[in-house]
Formats: sequence, C-alpha cells, structure tokens
Amino acid sequence: MSKKVHKTTHGYDHALKLLFSHPAMIESLIKGFVPEAWTKQLDFSSLQKVSVKHVTDDLRTRESDIIWKIDFKKKSLYIICLLEFQSAIDKFMAVRVLTYIGLIYQDLIRHEHIEKIDELPPVFSLVLYTGSKTWDAPTKLKDCFSYAIPESLKKYQPNIEYAILDIGQIDLEEYTFEEDNIVSSLVELENVCSLTNTKVIIDKLISQLQGDQYNSLRKAFVVYINRVWKPRKRFARKEFIDLNEVSLMLSERIDQWEKEKIQEGIQQGMQQGMQQGIQTGTYNERLSLSLKLLAHKFPTAPLAFKEKLQEMPYDALGVLLEKIIIANSIDEVVEV
Repeated sequence: MSKKVHKTTHGYDHALKLLFSHPAMIESLIKGFVPEAWTKQLDFSSLQKVSVKHVTDDLRTRESDIIWKIDFKKKSLYIICLLEFQSAIDKFMAVRVLTYIGLIYQDLIRHEHIEKIDELPPVFSLVLYTGSKTWDAPTKLKDCFSYAIPESLKKYQPNIEYAILDIGQIDLEEYTFEEDNIVSSLVELENVCSLTNTKVIIDKLISQLQGDQYNSLRKAFVVYINRVWKPRKRFARKEFIDLNEVSLMLSERIDQWEKEKIQEGIQQGMQQGMQQGIQTGTYNERLSLSLKLLAHKFPTAPLAFKEKLQEMPYDALGVLLEKIIIANSIDEVVEV
C-alpha cells in the first residue's frame, strides 16, 4: 500500500489521542491487530486509563502517549500506546519504551500499588505510526547496539521489544476480524482516496458507533474529521457537528461531482463529434449534429429556422456548425 504524505499538526496529535483515549478503541486495536494468544486472556471491561503525567514525572514526554491498565489472568497488565505522527522516525524508540516501563514499575513500587513487592506486572508496548515514511527503526532494544557484544556480556544488557502498527502500510485483507472493528475503519479513513469510498466508511462508523456508550467516541471521530480529514481534502466549510452531517455532505459532493463528470463527458463527446462532423462528416451526419447541437444550446430556436436548416447544402451546414459552437444567442445563429 502506498503511503500518502500529510502534514503533522498539533490538531492531528490531539485528534488521534482523543480517539485512543476511549476503551473501545484500545479493545478494537488489541483484538484486531495483535493476533496473539495472550490477548484472549484480557478482560477488556477492566480497562483503566493511567495518568501519563503521574507516571512520567521524570521524563519530558509528548502528551500524545497513552498508558492503559487491564486485568490479565486476574492480575494487572499495562499497555503502553505510543502515537507517532512525525515523518522523522525515532530510531531509538526502543529506548523510549524501556524508559516508560522503568517509570511504570518505579511508580508502582513508590506508591505501593503492588501487594507483593517482588511481583511486577507485565507490559505490552505498541507504537501506532501514521507518518509518511515506512517505519524502519529497530523494534528490539538489542538491535540498537552499534557493535557486537560478547556473549558473556549480553546477559547483562536490557532487552525489550515493542509492536509496531504502521497505518499506511497495513493491508486489512491480511487480518481476520471477529466483528466490525472500529480501528480498521480508522485505518481505512487514513488511507482512503475517493469521496465515494469515504462515505462508505463514514456510514460504517455510524453503524458501528450506535448507542449511548459511544457518545464520546462519536464526538472524537468528528474531531478527527474536522482536524485531520477535512484539512487534507481542503474542504472550506464550517466544522461538522456529527457523523450524519459528514455523510450528508459527502452525498451532496458525490452527486455534484457525478453531474459535473456527466456534463464534462457530454461536452467532450459533443466537441469531438462536432469537430469530426465539421471536417469529415457526411451530409446526414452534419445535418444530425447541427440539429442536436441547436437543440442543446438553443432549445427555443424558431421552427422555421430548423426547417430551413434541413434544406441547406453540405458546405453551408459546415459553416452553420461552426457558428452554433461560438454563438452566445440564437439571434447570432439565425443570421446565416
């Protein structure tokens, strides 16, 4: 899948963070895009967002990173979701992940959140990348070292790994979703080109996000549409209020576009036909084209003139065709 280039803005950061601050998005993300056995043991009803500022007092981090806590085998597991928008890829993302994990553990120990101090919860780290370049940074910390480490020294080195979801490179056909997946709709929206396909996706989101439990998530998608999608499409209009309004606008735009294309096709076809009729057409072809063009441009042309037209010789019809093409009124045509 080809990657589309788009500008990175604060509005983009805010819009995606708002989306992934909803439990339903994290559940869709893990269930749909992390096809690993351990995810079957997660209790998604227990999802709880952790304050990034509280965990990262000692680290100047971007506010777009999100941390979630979830029950796993009746104990806790932490999900670190790092949202990357920049085209400049962080080569040492694995180090950033390592720092997060250390700070989470440090915070848990400091505030005595663990009943037994010798038991630390597992952590799953996922980088959600929407930049224009293909992600090529090492996902394993051990691959960040610049030279070969002796075997006897390797055991003393930290070694963590993170998962990467490169939105622009995802082929949704490679995934099997158990249900309509909200994040897959977001992926489609990130990569869609045509207005027709965009409307299909928006209508699918409207169907997926029915019910009061999705009120805030629907609003988050509207923020995304206004802050991210609308600027990309250069739509100069007021902000949307809800997804239904987006769908209605797309219907109107598609209808307008189709009418313009039809009219363009008619004009192009007529132009080609007129040119051929003027230059090489038979008498009947010139006569037929003259009558059709006259009816199209000047439907109120006098009947007497139409009858006169049918009696014109071949060369005169050629002159008339050229006159109809450039005329702005029927009076200019009748003066033949």
